[in-house]
Amino acid sequence: MHLSDLLIALEKLGIVVATPLVLASVLTAIVSLASCCIQSLKSNATRNFLLATVFGTLSMVFGIIMAASRTSAVADVIPAALALIGGVALYLITKEKEKTVEIAVSVLSFSCLLFIGTILGSYERQRSEFQAAHFKYDLQDQMRKADNELIINAYRKSRNLKPIDFSIQENN
Repeated sequence: MHLSDLLIALEKLGIVVATPLVLASVLTAIVSLASCCIQSLKSNATRNFLLATVFGTLSMVFGIIMAASRTSAVADVIPAALALIGGVALYLITKEKEKTVEIAVSVLSFSCLLFIGTILGSYERQRSEFQAAHFKYDLQDQMRKADNELIINAYRKSRNLKPIDFSIQENN
């Protein structure tokens, strides 16, 4: 493991943490504004913020891991994630009607950040596939060069000539 790998991991962690915090802040501001305008709408801003952050972070991680996976994870993860959030929301709406705003904020945060996480994960998968293809191309190119060197030196040997050293010499 290299320092650059650690820095990349910290960058990804920053994205996974910062994006839900930003969305939670926006959703909390919208709900707080709406509760000022609509008297029957009661909400707790701190609770909304925490719920949006927790559900948003969970869905970001779901989305990134699912989309970055090279296996067919969509068929397994999406139904499980939607069943989780849908089941919890449906249960709470039927049992605790006064918490409808918190439930709506949680579901909205979960949905939006699952979508964003899926997009980020698919970009990550494409980038890793590109790097793998580039490495494969470089390896094939190096093998071609080695074959050419072997052919040239075999020809020189058949003519009783000294073989050529193809290694790159650094001049200091």
